[in-house]
Amino acid sequence: SGNVGIGTTSPAGKLDVRKAQSSTPFTSPFLKLFPTSTTNETGHTSITLGTSPVDNYGVSLSGWRFGTNGNPKFRIKMHAGVADGIDALSIDHTGNVGIGTTAPGARLTVSGSATGLYTNLLLSNTNDTDGDATGIGFSMLDNMTYVKGGIFYERTDTGGRGSIHIATTNTTDSTSVGLSDARLTVDKDGNVGIGTTDPTATLTVNGEIEILKDDYVSTSEGGHLTLRSGSAYSYRYNIDNNADVFRFFRQDDATG
Repeated sequence: SGNVGIGTTSPAGKLDVRKAQSSTPFTSPFLKLFPTSTTNETGHTSITLGTSPVDNYGVSLSGWRFGTNGNPKFRIKMHAGVADGIDALSIDHTGNVGIGTTAPGARLTVSGSATGLYTNLLLSNTNDTDGDATGIGFSMLDNMTYVKGGIFYERTDTGGRGSIHIATTNTTDSTSVGLSDARLTVDKDGNVGIGTTDPTATLTVNGEIEILKDDYVSTSEGGHLTLRSGSAYSYRYNIDNNADVFRFFRQDDATG
Protein backbone atom coordinates (compact mmCIF):
# COMPACT_ATOMS: atom_id res chain seq x y z
CA SER A 1 0.00 0.00 0.00
CA GLY A 2 3.01 2.26 0.44
CA ASN A 3 1.87 3.33 3.91
CA VAL A 4 4.66 4.23 6.31
CA GLY A 5 4.43 3.37 10.00
CA ILE A 6 6.53 4.86 12.76
CA GLY A 7 5.94 3.07 16.03
CA THR A 8 3.55 0.65 14.32
CA THR A 9 3.81 -2.22 11.83
CA SER A 10 0.23 -1.69 10.63
CA PRO A 11 0.04 1.88 9.38
CA ALA A 12 -3.51 2.99 8.60
CA GLY A 13 -2.54 6.01 6.52
CA LYS A 14 0.24 7.22 4.25
CA LEU A 15 2.06 8.19 7.43
CA ASP A 16 1.01 6.69 10.76
CA VAL A 17 2.97 7.80 13.83
CA ARG A 18 2.26 6.18 17.20
CA LYS A 19 3.81 6.61 20.63
CA ALA A 20 2.80 7.01 24.23
CA GLN A 21 1.39 10.36 25.24
CA SER A 22 3.71 12.81 26.98
CA SER A 23 3.25 15.56 29.55
CA THR A 24 5.97 17.61 27.78
CA PRO A 25 4.43 18.25 24.37
CA PHE A 26 7.16 20.46 22.97
CA THR A 27 10.17 18.33 23.91
CA SER A 28 8.49 14.94 23.33
CA PRO A 29 6.09 15.44 20.41
CA PHE A 30 4.76 12.93 17.91
CA LEU A 31 6.15 15.08 15.12
CA LYS A 32 8.73 17.82 15.43
CA LEU A 33 9.48 20.46 12.79
CA PHE A 34 12.53 22.49 13.70
CA PRO A 35 14.22 25.25 11.67
CA THR A 36 17.94 25.03 10.92
CA SER A 37 18.07 28.83 10.72
CA THR A 38 15.70 31.65 11.58
CA THR A 39 14.48 34.92 10.08
CA ASN A 40 13.27 37.54 12.51
CA GLU A 41 9.75 38.93 11.99
CA THR A 42 8.96 36.91 8.85
CA GLY A 43 10.23 33.37 9.56
CA HIS A 44 7.60 30.59 9.56
CA THR A 45 7.73 26.87 10.31
CA SER A 46 4.70 25.61 8.43
CA ILE A 47 2.44 22.78 7.40
CA THR A 48 0.15 23.15 4.41
CA LEU A 49 -3.14 21.36 3.85
CA GLY A 50 -3.91 21.53 0.16
CA THR A 51 -7.42 21.56 -1.25
CA SER A 52 -6.35 21.36 -4.90
CA PRO A 53 -3.57 19.76 -6.97
CA VAL A 54 -2.82 23.35 -7.98
CA ASP A 55 -0.45 25.15 -5.63
CA ASN A 56 -1.59 27.92 -3.26
CA TYR A 57 -5.05 26.51 -2.61
CA GLY A 58 -5.67 25.36 0.94
CA VAL A 59 -4.74 26.16 4.52
CA SER A 60 -1.36 26.83 6.12
CA LEU A 61 -0.58 26.37 9.80
CA SER A 62 2.58 28.05 10.99
CA GLY A 63 4.77 28.73 13.96
CA TRP A 64 5.77 32.34 13.28
CA ARG A 65 8.96 33.84 14.70
CA PHE A 66 7.59 37.24 15.56
CA GLY A 67 10.44 39.35 16.87
CA THR A 68 14.08 38.68 17.64
CA ASN A 69 13.95 36.47 20.72
CA GLY A 70 12.03 33.47 19.44
CA ASN A 71 8.65 34.47 20.88
CA PRO A 72 6.09 32.59 18.78
CA LYS A 73 2.79 33.29 17.17
CA PHE A 74 0.56 30.54 15.85
CA ARG A 75 -0.90 31.52 12.52
CA ILE A 76 -3.61 30.02 10.31
CA LYS A 77 -3.92 31.43 6.82
CA MET A 78 -6.40 30.68 4.04
CA HIS A 79 -5.02 30.46 0.51
CA ALA A 80 -7.29 30.81 -2.52
CA GLY A 81 -4.76 30.99 -5.32
CA VAL A 82 -2.53 33.41 -3.42
CA ALA A 83 0.74 32.36 -1.78
CA ASP A 84 0.55 35.01 0.94
CA GLY A 85 -3.05 34.13 1.81
CA ILE A 86 -5.45 35.78 4.27
CA ASP A 87 -5.00 35.67 8.03
CA ALA A 88 -7.84 33.68 9.58
CA LEU A 89 -6.63 33.13 13.15
CA SER A 90 -3.55 33.87 15.22
CA ILE A 91 -2.47 33.26 18.81
CA ASP A 92 0.34 35.32 20.29
CA HIS A 93 2.88 34.17 22.87
CA THR A 94 0.70 35.44 25.75
CA GLY A 95 -2.30 33.38 24.60
CA ASN A 96 -4.29 36.24 23.08
CA VAL A 97 -6.40 35.08 20.13
CA GLY A 98 -6.95 37.14 17.01
CA ILE A 99 -9.53 36.49 14.30
CA GLY A 100 -8.80 38.57 11.23
CA THR A 101 -5.78 40.13 12.94
CA THR A 102 -2.25 39.04 13.86
CA ALA A 103 -2.01 41.58 16.69
CA PRO A 104 -4.75 40.73 19.20
CA GLY A 105 -4.90 43.26 22.00
CA ALA A 106 -7.06 41.17 24.34
CA ARG A 107 -7.88 37.52 25.07
CA LEU A 108 -10.06 37.63 21.95
CA THR A 109 -9.83 40.28 19.26
CA VAL A 110 -12.10 40.04 16.20
CA SER A 111 -11.22 42.39 13.36
CA GLY A 112 -12.68 43.14 9.96
CA SER A 113 -12.80 45.98 7.46
CA ALA A 114 -15.91 47.34 5.75
CA THR A 115 -17.64 50.62 5.01
CA GLY A 116 -20.42 51.23 7.51
CA LEU A 117 -21.63 48.53 9.88
CA TYR A 118 -19.54 45.37 10.11
CA THR A 119 -20.83 42.47 12.20
CA ASN A 120 -17.60 41.15 13.72
CA LEU A 121 -19.27 38.61 15.96
CA LEU A 122 -22.45 36.61 15.33
CA LEU A 123 -24.12 34.59 18.10
CA SER A 124 -26.86 32.27 16.87
CA ASN A 125 -29.34 29.81 18.36
CA THR A 126 -30.53 27.54 15.54
CA ASN A 127 -33.46 26.33 17.68
CA ASP A 128 -35.47 29.20 16.21
CA THR A 129 -38.71 29.26 18.23
CA ASP A 130 -40.28 31.90 20.48
CA GLY A 131 -38.64 31.98 23.91
CA ASP A 132 -35.31 30.65 22.67
CA ALA A 133 -32.31 32.92 23.16
CA THR A 134 -28.61 33.39 22.60
CA GLY A 135 -26.21 35.57 24.51
CA ILE A 136 -23.09 36.28 26.50
CA GLY A 137 -22.57 35.44 30.16
CA PHE A 138 -20.23 37.17 32.61
CA SER A 139 -18.50 35.38 35.48
CA MET A 140 -15.43 35.59 37.68
CA LEU A 141 -14.77 31.88 37.02
CA ASP A 142 -13.77 30.08 33.83
CA ASN A 143 -16.71 27.70 33.80
CA MET A 144 -20.50 27.91 33.60
CA THR A 145 -21.08 28.35 37.34
CA TYR A 146 -21.64 31.65 39.12
CA VAL A 147 -22.53 33.41 35.86
CA LYS A 148 -24.14 36.45 37.46
CA GLY A 149 -24.55 38.80 34.51
CA GLY A 150 -25.51 38.46 30.87
CA ILE A 151 -26.67 40.08 27.66
CA PHE A 152 -29.25 37.97 25.85
CA TYR A 153 -31.24 38.13 22.62
CA GLU A 154 -34.59 36.35 22.89
CA ARG A 155 -36.80 35.49 19.95
CA THR A 156 -40.36 36.68 20.63
CA ASP A 157 -41.88 36.70 17.14
CA THR A 158 -41.56 35.28 13.63
CA GLY A 159 -38.69 36.11 11.34
CA GLY A 160 -36.13 36.05 14.14
CA ARG A 161 -37.58 39.21 15.74
CA GLY A 162 -37.15 39.62 19.46
CA SER A 163 -35.82 41.49 22.46
CA ILE A 164 -32.40 42.28 23.90
CA HIS A 165 -32.08 41.84 27.67
CA ILE A 166 -29.42 43.01 30.10
CA ALA A 167 -29.65 40.71 33.11
CA THR A 168 -28.07 40.30 36.54
CA THR A 169 -28.80 38.05 39.49
CA ASN A 170 -28.05 38.66 43.16
CA THR A 171 -28.07 35.02 44.21
CA THR A 172 -25.08 33.94 46.33
CA ASP A 173 -25.06 30.30 45.24
CA SER A 174 -23.87 28.83 41.93
CA THR A 175 -27.16 29.64 40.19
CA SER A 176 -26.50 31.41 36.91
CA VAL A 177 -28.35 34.35 35.41
CA GLY A 178 -31.25 33.75 33.03
CA LEU A 179 -33.90 35.56 31.01
CA SER A 180 -36.10 35.92 34.09
CA ASP A 181 -33.35 38.09 35.63
CA ALA A 182 -33.64 40.80 32.97
CA ARG A 183 -33.19 44.33 34.36
CA LEU A 184 -33.39 46.23 31.07
CA THR A 185 -35.13 45.15 27.87
CA VAL A 186 -35.32 46.63 24.38
CA ASP A 187 -38.11 44.97 22.40
CA LYS A 188 -38.54 44.55 18.65
CA ASP A 189 -40.38 47.87 18.37
CA GLY A 190 -37.61 49.79 20.13
CA ASN A 191 -39.52 50.19 23.39
CA VAL A 192 -37.33 50.13 26.48
CA GLY A 193 -38.35 48.43 29.69
CA ILE A 194 -36.67 48.84 33.07
CA GLY A 195 -37.92 46.32 35.59
CA THR A 196 -40.19 44.80 32.93
CA THR A 197 -39.61 42.66 29.84
CA ASP A 198 -42.85 43.86 28.22
CA PRO A 199 -42.57 47.64 27.75
CA THR A 200 -45.73 49.25 26.37
CA ALA A 201 -44.28 52.69 25.63
CA THR A 202 -40.98 54.17 24.44
CA LEU A 203 -39.90 53.90 28.08
CA THR A 204 -41.70 51.77 30.63
CA VAL A 205 -40.37 51.67 34.18
CA ASN A 206 -41.62 49.20 36.76
CA GLY A 207 -40.16 50.62 39.94
CA GLU A 208 -38.95 53.91 41.33
CA ILE A 209 -37.19 56.67 39.36
CA GLU A 210 -34.64 59.07 40.82
CA ILE A 211 -33.25 62.00 38.82
CA LEU A 212 -30.00 63.42 40.17
CA LYS A 213 -27.72 66.21 39.08
CA ASP A 214 -24.28 65.64 40.56
CA ASP A 215 -22.52 68.22 38.36
CA TYR A 216 -24.44 71.14 39.86
CA VAL A 217 -22.87 74.62 39.87
CA SER A 218 -24.95 76.13 42.67
CA THR A 219 -27.31 74.93 45.40
CA SER A 220 -30.19 76.22 43.32
CA GLU A 221 -29.77 73.44 40.78
CA GLY A 222 -31.32 70.00 41.07
CA GLY A 223 -32.89 67.09 39.20
CA HIS A 224 -34.65 68.25 36.03
CA LEU A 225 -37.23 66.72 33.70
CA THR A 226 -38.24 68.38 30.42
CA LEU A 227 -41.42 67.63 28.44
CA ARG A 228 -41.27 68.76 24.84
CA SER A 229 -43.33 68.08 21.70
CA GLY A 230 -40.35 68.16 19.34
CA SER A 231 -37.37 70.19 18.22
CA ALA A 232 -39.55 72.40 16.03
CA TYR A 233 -41.60 73.57 18.99
CA SER A 234 -40.34 76.32 21.27
CA TYR A 235 -42.34 75.60 24.41
CA ARG A 236 -40.66 73.39 26.97
CA TYR A 237 -42.48 72.25 30.11
CA ASN A 238 -40.15 71.54 32.99
CA ILE A 239 -40.33 69.79 36.31
CA ASP A 240 -37.38 70.28 38.63
CA ASN A 241 -36.08 70.58 42.16
CA ASN A 242 -34.65 74.07 42.57
CA ALA A 243 -33.13 74.86 45.98
CA ASP A 244 -35.31 72.11 47.44
CA VAL A 245 -38.42 73.69 45.89
CA PHE A 246 -40.54 71.62 43.52
CA ARG A 247 -41.35 73.60 40.38
CA PHE A 248 -43.47 73.05 37.28
CA PHE A 249 -43.00 75.78 34.66
CA ARG A 250 -42.88 76.63 30.96
CA GLN A 251 -39.95 78.01 29.01
CA ASP A 252 -40.89 79.91 25.86
CA ASP A 253 -37.76 79.28 23.80
CA ALA A 254 -36.27 76.23 22.16
CA THR A 255 -32.97 76.11 23.98
CA GLY A 256 -33.07 78.18 27.18
